[in-house]
Amino acid sequence: MKTLRFLLALWVGLCGLAAVAASPSTYDFEARSRKSDYYFMEALRQRALDREDLALAMMNRALELNDVKTDDEAYELGIRLMLLGRTTRDSLLYDRGVQLCEGYFDKHPSDMFAGDQLAQYHAASGNVGRAVEIFDTLQSFYPTNALITANHADMLLRAQRLGEAIDLYRNLEKVVGRNPSLTQRITNVMIWQGDTVGALAEIDGLIASQPRSVDALQLGAAAASQFGRLDQALDYIDRAKELDPTNGTTYYYAANVYKLQGRTEDYENAIRGAITGDDLERDAKVDLLRFYVESEWQKDSASAKIDPLFESLADQYTHDHEIRMLYMSYLASQKRWLQAAEQLEMAVSVDPADPKDFLMLARFYGSADDLNGVLNATETGLIHHPRSIELYQMLAAVYSRKENYRAAEETLRRALQIDSVGAAERSDIYRDLADLGQQTGAPRDSIIAGYEQALELNPENDLAMNNYAYWLSVAEGGDLLRAKELIAKAIMYEPASPTYCDTYAWVAYRLGDLETAKRYIDMALTFDRTYLENNHEALDETLGHAADIYEALGQLEKANEFRQRIQKK
Repeated sequence: MKTLRFLLALWVGLCGLAAVAASPSTYDFEARSRKSDYYFMEALRQRALDREDLALAMMNRALELNDVKTDDEAYELGIRLMLLGRTTRDSLLYDRGVQLCEGYFDKHPSDMFAGDQLAQYHAASGNVGRAVEIFDTLQSFYPTNALITANHADMLLRAQRLGEAIDLYRNLEKVVGRNPSLTQRITNVMIWQGDTVGALAEIDGLIASQPRSVDALQLGAAAASQFGRLDQALDYIDRAKELDPTNGTTYYYAANVYKLQGRTEDYENAIRGAITGDDLERDAKVDLLRFYVESEWQKDSASAKIDPLFESLADQYTHDHEIRMLYMSYLASQKRWLQAAEQLEMAVSVDPADPKDFLMLARFYGSADDLNGVLNATETGLIHHPRSIELYQMLAAVYSRKENYRAAEETLRRALQIDSVGAAERSDIYRDLADLGQQTGAPRDSIIAGYEQALELNPENDLAMNNYAYWLSVAEGGDLLRAKELIAKAIMYEPASPTYCDTYAWVAYRLGDLETAKRYIDMALTFDRTYLENNHEALDETLGHAADIYEALGQLEKANEFRQRIQKK
């Protein structure tokens, strides 16, 4: 694409040079006009082929060749420059597009499509006054056109010219008759004007004229419930249900009324009808279910009520990534890891673009103690994201858990070969290699070199500091002063980490500083209890350290309590 754009720019530049070199005596007006026509037609062809760069350049060239007969060319180019200017936030480009389109509209004020589009661009840019002026002009040419009248009235509404807006809506009502969409606009204006009684009367009049319109009855239910007329709202809802029992929108409005009345069972039935029905739009169903989940997920009976709703939505929109992710989040909040993993697998099969989704999938399987699931998730993730360092680390971790240490080391060393890996990521990999060396009984010098390399690459790698410090505290002949230096620095980054506090306590214990050891082991057992309770191996190790520290302090009863907590597991 870069080459194409360069050649295009060169070609356009050469064309510009040719135009400069040419003189009026060489090319007469008719020849330039014909050439302009050719470029314009070719631009339209390129646009049909989705080659917008070429189309834009050719339109620009057509305008350069003939700045007199530029009506269509100016409009087409102007619209594209306005769109491009908004997309790129280039105000000069946008202003030039507006100027071209305004010039065209000045010559062709009856062009309904061009005027409407120009007005919408002005409104989107905050120039509502100019948009209203354009619609004033269009309205003078098409006084009975329903689309122009509706858009004109909507624009007057945005300009806060409420009286003029409602007059146009009334005129439109005479042309197209009463309908829910138009009545809703009129009642909105009345509500903004403070005329609640008039707004409700307007809706009552609509329903009286169209008693079998489900849309009209839904509008009536929404308005009545908004103003606290719940019995009237329910009357409209019941009538709408009789006309169309499967209409999801009706159940949506019903749910709101039942909620206000405290009718829990009817409310839940209405939610179910809205989500499982065919009428309500997909986004409305998702929003409704999200609201329902937020209000119900912590209740004992939540899964029996919520699961079928998610299943219904998933069946309706089989390949919808957002719905699968929403379902996954709900299941994960309930620690239903394998079911959450199932939904996430379906989500990544639709959109595998985010490597973090595969990491989350691996963690779900890890939480369910399914190592094969972790392995499959990481391997699949690396197929889609072969440069994801975190996925390599996860894969190495699962190989290590499966005691395939050779594969774990090979995986980490493969990650080091990725040319884009940064210093911080390299630091983490060397830390992981040093950790792995502890498990495999690697030579002492090799482990030290790994941790030192990690800290050289990233002096703020606090996890490397912690792991290095703990290894030094348990390794035969370990440098305990170096261990204290490392963990003292690491704990400054995460002062409430139970892992770091445990390491600090154990290093202090090994140095004979029992009071410091006691203080930090107590902190380890106090901070982040959720983490320790969900990591039994880490908790058992911390309890064992606490027992040894309290025993060294002569508090044998307390030490035995800690050991008994380990034995009970």
